[in-house]
Amino acid sequence: MERYARYRAGHGGERIDLNANFRSTAAVVNAVNGVFSRIMTAEAAEIDYDAAAALVHGRDDQGCPGGAELCIADMEDVPAAEPEDEEDEAPAEAERPDAVALEAAMAAERIHALMAAEQIRDKETGELRALHYSDFVVLLRSHRGVAELWTETLALHGVPAYAELTGGFFDAVEVRIFMELLRAIDNRRRDISLAAVLRSPIGGFTTEEIARLRAEHGRDEAGTPLACVDSLARAAAYDTPLGAKASAILRHLEEWQELSRLLSVEELCGYLLDETGYGAFCRALPGGKQRAANLAALVERARLYERSGARGLSAFLSFMEKVVGTGTLGAAQTAGADVVRVMSVHKSKGLEFPVVIVAGLSKPFNRMAARAPLAADGVLGVGAKLEGGGFRKETIYKRAIAARAAAKDLAEEMRVLYVAMTRARDRLILLAALPNAARAVREAALPLSPARAAAANSFLDWVLGAVLQTQDGDILRKRFGLPWKRTQPGGWMQVSVRPAVGTALLDGRMQRGEYERFARMARAEGGGAEFGALFTRRYAHAADTVIPSRVTVTGLAGHEITMAEAPGFAEKDARFGAAARGTAVHALLRAIPLRPYAQEEVAGEIVRLREEGVLCAEEAESIWPAHIAAFFASPLGGRLLASATVRRELEFNYRVSARHLLGADTDEPILLQGVIDCCFLEEGAWVLLDYKTDFVPPGTTPEEAAAKHARQLTLYAEALAALTATPVREAYICLLGIGENVRLL
Repeated sequence: MERYARYRAGHGGERIDLNANFRSTAAVVNAVNGVFSRIMTAEAAEIDYDAAAALVHGRDDQGCPGGAELCIADMEDVPAAEPEDEEDEAPAEAERPDAVALEAAMAAERIHALMAAEQIRDKETGELRALHYSDFVVLLRSHRGVAELWTETLALHGVPAYAELTGGFFDAVEVRIFMELLRAIDNRRRDISLAAVLRSPIGGFTTEEIARLRAEHGRDEAGTPLACVDSLARAAAYDTPLGAKASAILRHLEEWQELSRLLSVEELCGYLLDETGYGAFCRALPGGKQRAANLAALVERARLYERSGARGLSAFLSFMEKVVGTGTLGAAQTAGADVVRVMSVHKSKGLEFPVVIVAGLSKPFNRMAARAPLAADGVLGVGAKLEGGGFRKETIYKRAIAARAAAKDLAEEMRVLYVAMTRARDRLILLAALPNAARAVREAALPLSPARAAAANSFLDWVLGAVLQTQDGDILRKRFGLPWKRTQPGGWMQVSVRPAVGTALLDGRMQRGEYERFARMARAEGGGAEFGALFTRRYAHAADTVIPSRVTVTGLAGHEITMAEAPGFAEKDARFGAAARGTAVHALLRAIPLRPYAQEEVAGEIVRLREEGVLCAEEAESIWPAHIAAFFASPLGGRLLASATVRRELEFNYRVSARHLLGADTDEPILLQGVIDCCFLEEGAWVLLDYKTDFVPPGTTPEEAAAKHARQLTLYAEALAALTATPVREAYICLLGIGENVRLL
C-alpha cells in the first residue's frame, strides 16, 4: 500500500487503475461503489476509495438490468441458550446454528423466486435464458462448520447444493446414511447406526414409530433399556403394522449380513444400492446427479480398498473411519451439475457468477490475534504481556503492536468483502440474520466516520452504515423508530426486513420452551447433575457394538492396512510400498510350478508371469529371485516339494463364537475369513506355511521377527484343522528376506 500511495502521488512510477468493470450490471457496480465509497478510506483500509478507485460500469445490460438487495431477518423472538457464566460462552466469532439455517432458508426462497421470474443473458451465446441452480453461488467468509448446514437446509427447501465440506466426502448426507447401513449390517447392535437406518428412506420408519418402538418394546423386565435390535425383535412378535415393519427390516438385515460374508465390499454396496432402491431414490432428489456420483465414488473406493489385498466389511469400515479425519476425500465431482455452490470467499477469487449470495454478514470478525499473550510485527518487533507477583497486564508496547495488527486484519476483511461483492454478474444478494436487528440498526445509523468504519465488528456494520446514510435505509429507520431523515440519494440497494418467527428452520430446531427448560435445568441448584446426566449416560450394550459379523485373520491379528499403505484413493502420491511388494511375492509363489529353482530360473518365471499379466512391471522388479530360490533350497522347501498334497492360497470361512475369538460376553457367531499361503500334508498331518517379506531390523533375531505373527498363525491352524478334520502338526513363518523359517507351532 505504501507503493500504491507513492505512485499515486507521482513518485517512483506510474499508477494504472484497472477499475473498468465489464462483468457486472450497473446495479451491482452501483452497490459496490455505494458501500465502499463510504467505508474504504486510508485510515480504515490503507486506501481511499475515490473516483479514481471506484468501479466504472462497462457492460451492456440490455434485457437484464439485475439488482442488489440486503435481506435482514430479525431474530428478536428466537431465544438463545444463556450461559451460566463467561467461561461457558462460545467464542465471539461463532455463529448461531439457527441463524445460519435461517439465512439458508431465506436464500432458498430468493432462489426459487428469481428462477421463476427472471432471465439472464448467457455469457457464451449472448441469448436470454432462464436461471439455473448452477447460476447461483453462496459465499461465506469461512465455510468451516456451516457449509454442511447450508447444503442440508437448501436441500430441505428444494434447492440442490454442493459444497467442498470440511470433512470431505463423508459429509455428504447420502454417503453418511449408506455408511450407517454398512455399520448396521456389520453389527446390528450399533444402536445409533441401526436407528439411522430405520429413520432413513431405507428403513422407512417414522419418528412416531421409532418412539413407539422404544416406549412399548424398549425395556426388559428389570426396566433396563434394550438394544435397538432387541426392541425390533420384540415388536416383530406382535401382529401389528409396526410389528410387520420390524419383522421385515430384521429379515433384510439378516439377509444382508449373510451376503456380507460371501460378497466383496464392492459387490455388497452395489447389491444394496439396487436392492433397497436407495441409489434410485438419491438420483431422484434435488442434486441427484451429485448424490449418485458420491455413492458411485463410495463403491469405487471399496473396490480400490480390496484391490490392495484387504478383505471384509469390518476392515473396510475401520479403515474408512481412519480416513475420515484426514480430509483427503472430497465429494465426487460431477461435470456441469445443476447445483447451487456453497464456498468461501477465498475460493471464489478469480471466479464470477450470475447471482451471488453473500451470507453470514453479521458474523463477528476474528479478534483472537489481538487477545493473544504475544504479539509480533515486522516493523515494531515483539510485544508481550507483563506477568509477575500474581498479576498480568498488557504493556503499552504490546497494545501498540496488537493495534497495528488489528488494523491490518480489518483492512484485509474489507478487501474480502470487496471480493465477495464483485463476484456478481447480474444480481447481488446480501443476507444477515440478527439476534437484535433494532440495536444493530440504531448503532449503524450514527455518522459513518473513518473511526467508526475502523471500529466495525462485522461486514454488516459496514453495509448497514453505508445504506443508512442514504434514502435506501429509510425502510430501516421507519421500522425501528429512528428519526425520519432523508439524507444522501439512494437507489443502489433494495432493503427488506422480516421477522424470523414463522420461518422454517432446519429440523425444527429447539423452540422457546425447550431452550428455557434446558437453561433452567443448567442453572437450578442441584440441576447440574441432572443436566450432566444427559451427556454421561453409558450405553448398556456398548460392549456388543464392537463385535463385527465378519473379521479377517490379518485384521484380528493387528495387521490391517495402515495409512502409509493406503490404497490409491487415499494417497495423493501413490508409490510401490512394502504391502504391494508382499502381494507380488505371494502372487509369484502361488503361480510358479513347485520344483527346485536356481536364481536364474526364478528370474525367468518372473518374466513369464509379467508377460502373462499376472505381475505388473513394478511388481516384477520388486521381487528378488535369490530369496525365492533360497526358500525352495531350504530343508522346509524340500519337504514342501516332496509332499503329494499341497494347497496354495487356501481361502477359508470359519464360523466361531465371539466369546472364543474376542473374549466377549456372548456366543454370537462371527465369520472368520483368511487366506493360508501354503500348507502340505506330511504323515497324515498338515504343515502350515505363512510367507513374510517383512523388513527385519538389524539386531532383531528371526524368532523376535516371527513372534508378532503368532496370533495369526494360531488362527490359521485352528481354522485349517476344524475345516479339514485333519490336525496341524507344524506351522512356520517363512521370513523370505533373510532366508529363515521359524517354527511357531
